[in-house]
Parts: sequence; C-alpha cells; structure tokens
Amino acid sequence: MRFSEVSTFSPALFRDRLLSLAPTLPEGAIARLYDASRPHSYTSGEFLLREGDACKGIFLVWRGTVQLCLRQGRRGYLDIREIASPAILGLSETLLDNHLVTSVRALTAVEAALVPRRPFLEVLREFPVASIAFSALLSDELNSAYQHLSVLRSARQTHGLAVGSCS
Repeated sequence: MRFSEVSTFSPALFRDRLLSLAPTLPEGAIARLYDASRPHSYTSGEFLLREGDACKGIFLVWRGTVQLCLRQGRRGYLDIREIASPAILGLSETLLDNHLVTSVRALTAVEAALVPRRPFLEVLREFPVASIAFSALLSDELNSAYQHLSVLRSARQTHGLAVGSCS
C-alpha cells in the first residue's frame, strides 16, 4: 500500500507510537526508521504475516488489533493471543534472520508500518541506545510468550486445547 493510501501515517504518529513502546529511542534513530518504513492497511481477517515465510522486517502496528496463531495441520489455525496497538511484530525473527514461527491476522482494521530488515539493523548499528531499547522489547516479548505458553499448557492439561478461528 502506498503512503497516500494510509491516511493516518505521519512522522509524529510513528514517533509517538514507537516511543510508547521504546521510550529511550534517540530521535535520529526514530527518523531513520520512519524514512525506511512502508505503511500498510489491512482489513479484518487479512494476514499481515504468515508462519513459515521469511521475515521482511519489523512491523509497527499503530492502529487496530491482531491475532497471533499457529497452523494446526488440516484443522486450521490455533489462536494464541490478541495484540492491540501499539505493538511491534517480528522483532526476534528480524534480529535472528529467522522465518516466522507464527501467523498474524488482523482482527480489526489494522494500520502498520514495515521497517525492512536491512535499514532496521543499520539503525541498531548506528545507535547503540536503539539496540538496548529493542533488546528490552525483545526481553518483554519473550517473557510474554513464556507466560502465554504457560497458560496454554495449563489449559491443555485441564480442558484440552480448542482450535481457534484464525483462518
């Protein structure tokens, strides 16, 4: 989607949403990330990311709610958790150059900006404080994933897992 097609995308909005997630980011890093970003709009039910695909970069979701889900063979998808904006998606896969381990589907209308991997890593190299800020986000992401896995494990043991509707 082109910049003109995403009406709410602006440097101020990008900066505010990014700082709400990583308050120690330097202004120069924010400006470089904004310059490299590509805005996208998604309708409810549309996939932002698909499990198994190569990670293109990080997504800054500034409006809407998404659902993380896992493929369950022929049975469709298992809903893992909802994530409301603002949020950053694909951080660990971008840093590690891994393929995506989950799919992400829009639950509502979503507006997001993709910051491609190469410019993102260049910003981390140029701004050590940005590296620290995104490392803190990654730590929070891993902690959250661990908590959600614990809840899923507990649900499986007591009630069995139900397949969700992320298809």
